[in-house]
Amino acid sequence: MEGPPDETKILAELILAASKELTSSILDKIKKVWLKKEYGITLNPEEGESIKKIAETQFYLLFKKYLGQHWSLNLIKVGLYISQLNEEGRKERAKQISDEAYKKYGEKGARIIQLASTGTLISIMDHIIDLKHNKDANCIVLNQAFDKILEEWELISIPVNRDMDKIKLEDEIKSKISTGHSIFFVYGCGSAAQNAFLTIAKMNVDGYFSEKYFMTPKNKIINDVDYCLWTFEKIDGSFDTIIAKEIKK
Repeated sequence: MEGPPDETKILAELILAASKELTSSILDKIKKVWLKKEYGITLNPEEGESIKKIAETQFYLLFKKYLGQHWSLNLIKVGLYISQLNEEGRKERAKQISDEAYKKYGEKGARIIQLASTGTLISIMDHIIDLKHNKDANCIVLNQAFDKILEEWELISIPVNRDMDKIKLEDEIKSKISTGHSIFFVYGCGSAAQNAFLTIAKMNVDGYFSEKYFMTPKNKIINDVDYCLWTFEKIDGSFDTIIAKEIKK
């Protein structure tokens, strides 16, 4: 197995090539070192080009528009690239990149990549945009709100697996409602998503969310597997956090 690039050797080869025409082999090594420095993970030049194209997509540009130079920009690109790999059926490579990113950036960085790669980030951005347009939050407050979601993700999200029965899921959702989070998420895939859909639909008919939370469902099919996410945003806006206080100023 090839070890990590030797940066000293690469730089020496670059100096040596100063008076010569660079070979494609040397160029590839230089690009790999540069990509490693920029993203913190090992990527080949072709993958670097794919990530560069992601930086031109509408969603990425929207993220930059509202959150500016947020610390997670490169990780967002990596996460969106992993999503692309999964859609192409290249799950092994997607897992390799995810594992390396976790070792490099730890849990917080891995969470960013997970949210971007599963499409969850789209719903979070809907919330951020709402803060901007309906509450006139500035870029600093939007960054704080986004970071707060990352920090509290375990508290404000309900992952649904196929073994979770409807009563358990219903209790979890009721708990989030009674706690009064300004936003929380429910997500699952395959048969788990179907169970979640039936449970949430019944709760909606029974009026559990009425005048309390605005629910937004989203789904995405990847390799014939249905991935579903429900976003619940509190309607009355009374959730008293640092973020809420900043927005009111």
